[in-house]
Amino acid sequence: MVEPLIPPSRDSGRAGQAIDAALSALRRGEPVLLYGQGEAVLALAAEFVNEDNLQRLRQVSARPLRAVLTRRRAIALGLARRDALSGAVSIALAPELPAGVIRNLADPAASLGADPPGLGPEPAIAEGPELAAVALAKLAALLPAVLVLPLAPSEAALARRRRDFAPVDTADVLSRRAAMAGLTQVAEARVPLADAEDARLIAFRPGD
Repeated sequence: MVEPLIPPSRDSGRAGQAIDAALSALRRGEPVLLYGQGEAVLALAAEFVNEDNLQRLRQVSARPLRAVLTRRRAIALGLARRDALSGAVSIALAPELPAGVIRNLADPAASLGADPPGLGPEPAIAEGPELAAVALAKLAALLPAVLVLPLAPSEAALARRRRDFAPVDTADVLSRRAAMAGLTQVAEARVPLADAEDARLIAFRPGD
């Protein structure tokens, strides 16, 4: 059952501070830890990716990196079908992909050529922390493209103990983005899923 939205709790200020810290980190080219719905990723603004912060991510986990772009940008690069223009897509990256190619994914003035190197097969729909990472880039007034490192639960737990990763809740980021876009959160409910026991359903409506 979806419960009506209640007034903000006393933690809303803390959530706002976490978002602001994450925005600052993203603008500095530092990793941000987004968590929620039983998932977690480390994210970098794609336009600021360099070999140093790329190596920093790779030291955390050997899991494959992914680029998350708006669907419009993916279509412009020839990486997604033109069946819809909204939302974002997640693209697998080859381990050896250089930082320059990742930056070009974000740069609207750049192209990848006819046969883009080091990119995975058909993009997946970005959801959860991946989608929130793009929303965070938009809130930071950056290009809406991010490099993400999906984390295993044990890796996420270790990352949350570190002070060099700005942690922020996925739901808080999406709520802030919706508010900035003129949407109002009207309901929220916990919806446990088989692979994500902490998943939440959040409903928004346009402003009057």
